[in-house]
Amino acid sequence: MGRRRVTIRNRRQPVRVELGRRTAYLYGPGVHDALTAAGSPMMRCAVRRTWCCPITHLDDVLAVIEGMQGRRVELVEAVP
Repeated sequence: MGRRRVTIRNRRQPVRVELGRRTAYLYGPGVHDALTAAGSPMMRCAVRRTWCCPITHLDDVLAVIEGMQGRRVELVEAVP
């Protein structure tokens, strides 16, 4: 199986980031690729069913999403 890439159609979809106390939850296609490219520690959240990473590494992930993938990011403060 080959790696999935973010297609041109998916580039128009923004990535939604919900901020918790210490964790950022990322929603959208291509999020796993951005986390891998940024070298950020990540895990799959079983409750929210999405990828998450520590807030301390979020700046690197956002740089990959906005710079390399050319996508918009919507930041939302989640209620813990």
